[in-house]
Amino acid sequence: MNVSIATRSVSELTVGCILEHNRPVKNATTLRTSAERPSLSSRSFRLELGLAACVAAASVLSGCLGSDGSDAPGTTAERPEENIGSTTSKMSFEEFERGTFKEPGTGIYIVDGDTPIENDKKLREFWEALESPGALTLAKTSNGHDAVWSDTQKLELSYCVSHAFGAHRDAVLTAMSDATATWAATANVKYHHVAAEDADCTNSNANVVFDVSPVVGVVDYLARSFFPDSGRGERTVLIDASSFTMAAPGSLTGVLRHELGHTLGFRHEHTRPEAGKCFEDNKWRALTPYDSASVMHYPQCNGTNTFELLLSSMDRQGASALYGVPGGGGGGGGGGGTTSQVTVTGAVNQGQTDAYGPYKAAAGTDFIATQVGTGDADLYVRFGAAPTSTEYHCRPFAKTSKEQCRLTVPAGGSDVYVSVTGHHGHSGYKTDISYTAR
Repeated sequence: MNVSIATRSVSELTVGCILEHNRPVKNATTLRTSAERPSLSSRSFRLELGLAACVAAASVLSGCLGSDGSDAPGTTAERPEENIGSTTSKMSFEEFERGTFKEPGTGIYIVDGDTPIENDKKLREFWEALESPGALTLAKTSNGHDAVWSDTQKLELSYCVSHAFGAHRDAVLTAMSDATATWAATANVKYHHVAAEDADCTNSNANVVFDVSPVVGVVDYLARSFFPDSGRGERTVLIDASSFTMAAPGSLTGVLRHELGHTLGFRHEHTRPEAGKCFEDNKWRALTPYDSASVMHYPQCNGTNTFELLLSSMDRQGASALYGVPGGGGGGGGGGGTTSQVTVTGAVNQGQTDAYGPYKAAAGTDFIATQVGTGDADLYVRFGAAPTSTEYHCRPFAKTSKEQCRLTVPAGGSDVYVSVTGHHGHSGYKTDISYTAR
């Protein structure tokens, strides 16, 4: 979280975010959901006197200059400004990459202050999208769909907390418990701390949805997170040591309330034109009217919230409209049906596509495609029609052939199509497909 960013916000609940100066490449959240994808240049949340100045889009809490040019509460050194992905003067990708913050330790790019972008492949896609106007959506995926959790996934948001926090670990456990409880009391979502995974709490642990880990090295944000469409490598809530020494009313719990908003798909609220500053992009969809008091709105970006970062009434309305009221329906799979297992193998050259399906899946059940292989083969899944490079419901877009798509089949059931496309060179793949037949 970078106090000078503007990415996705909850009041509008634009989904997804990183506060300015350290943004991974994802979009913000305004209780507009994060379908996007993201990533502008790097967003992080800097807790300063106001949330942050315009950065492209993101999910990181980092430090940055306040609207009056002062440092954030509890900070002393001025931090350099970051590339916010301006669309007015298009720079080359090489220039854009050089100007984008890269986390030490993880190698992940940060745009829009606190939005993570896992690799240069996704960063290039993010850069290419800067030329085009975004669609009106909650936080959006790269193909324009809302970036949100399915009815099943929203009730299974498991996480671990790293032992590497040392003396600060109890503070992190308490703040995560309080922040997750706030969102669970607002919408029908459930976060679960899996203590058994704490000893191996990294972004490669597939037994949890995300990990909560300390920053390694020097970064320019208080914290950063991710959007629902992020791959496992990006699904980390990173917390910098500066988050433990913020001056009141700032607090680690407040920072995490903001960052968890991104994990639900909400972008920075200040990316909306009504904010008057800190614009990031148009890749969001409004869930509520503009809300300057949103937990997803940086105070320094003409926000009326404080660094306490509390949820506003419109944040609560937008979140419950998107995910349902607490304890409401949703989240279960459909009953009956036969579980089908299919394995497909093949090899593709750059630009070549192998297509499979349709698979007739029952509504409300999980459709899972898990792929391994050599080279860089991209997995695509789409309901109702064959996927294309721009139309799909899941596309992990990793730098290797190891990818997975897990989706809830929409109401009424659906024909599900799967394809594998070579990204570069020659790639071999093996894709296991599991679904409940209708």
